[in-house]
Amino acid sequence: MKIIYYSSCFFADCDFPLIKELQDKGIDVRYYIPIGFNFQIASILEFKQPVHRWGIYKAKSFVDMQIYKDCVDLDRLYFICGDKPAKWFPLSWVLWIWVYIHMLLQRADAIHITWQFQGYDMILKYLPFKGKRFMTVHDPVQHSGIRGRSDQEEKRKMSIKWANYFMLLNHNQVDIFTKTYNIEKGRITISNLGAYTSLLHVKTNPEPIWDKPYILFFGQITPHKGVEYLLKAMVQVHNECPDIGLIIAGSGEIYFDYTPYEKLDYIRLLNYYIGVKELVNLVGNSIFTVCPYKDATQSGVVQSSLVLSKPVIVTRTGNMPEMIKEEKFGCVVSPCNSYELTSSIIDLIKNPRKLDCLVNNIKNEWIPSISWAPIADKYIELYNSISK
Repeated sequence: MKIIYYSSCFFADCDFPLIKELQDKGIDVRYYIPIGFNFQIASILEFKQPVHRWGIYKAKSFVDMQIYKDCVDLDRLYFICGDKPAKWFPLSWVLWIWVYIHMLLQRADAIHITWQFQGYDMILKYLPFKGKRFMTVHDPVQHSGIRGRSDQEEKRKMSIKWANYFMLLNHNQVDIFTKTYNIEKGRITISNLGAYTSLLHVKTNPEPIWDKPYILFFGQITPHKGVEYLLKAMVQVHNECPDIGLIIAGSGEIYFDYTPYEKLDYIRLLNYYIGVKELVNLVGNSIFTVCPYKDATQSGVVQSSLVLSKPVIVTRTGNMPEMIKEEKFGCVVSPCNSYELTSSIIDLIKNPRKLDCLVNNIKNEWIPSISWAPIADKYIELYNSISK
């Protein structure tokens, strides 16, 4: 069976191991990732220089992709290069007509997308895969950082209407997804995310990042991430644990008043996009990571932390508690609650035996149990259902 798999560069960390597993099991996956003009970095993709190519290129033609040659088949991974956001940019129309023809000539059995169509790529709706359209829905309910943006919701509704079958990544939000978008449950398959094993192939600088032990928040800074609650908690943590620091690492607008924290020597703000090498180094040298989200579905931050054997403090929202199984691979606190966050952070810092237990659970239970093989089997079962 041959599948066109069209995805975002931001999902490369979870797409790479899934697609490798599918390919190892005999599914001929042709994997397409669009990257814009001057693209350089996103998720685990990192190029030393901005990409100035135009057209469709196999990933094996990029030197910077050789690091992942054992993670995914670079001969069947295509970068769609040179797109520009301008609505009427002629070369972009030419490019996407080319993409349409390129996919058509694959003579695939089905198409699978992981994000709503955004612009020029809407031409892909017209590929002849009626009844054979699959969509992975990473966020069954839009988080508050996107919710209310009517343009995104309209594109999302259109893409969901286009799809025939859906893959959701947690059980908790099936009902609200089916009610919101009027989807029959029989068209939904439930799966989960495996370990982001591609991160283990990244070589990092062994030198320490800071002269003090630290806890870490990483990822794009947006209002639904609740960073302000973590900062407020850290002030209290410092009173009890003065030797511990906090690093906030990620791009995005600082949406709250950061001035009270600017001169605190135990808090560092790295307000830029964190490349994969720096990310692995930051996580690997941290004590543990924190996701103080106000609302969420699941999070790649949790998967990235766990695959690098770091416990996570998460909030009781979406699928987050299920991902870390409270007191097994991390801790759970209420969202928007600096008091609980403070207590949980102090508890882990002052109880190294508990922290070691969480780390051992991750190494001995989570990592061996989070194989992509059974996840890929669910995808294959779903793909095979169209031929019955």
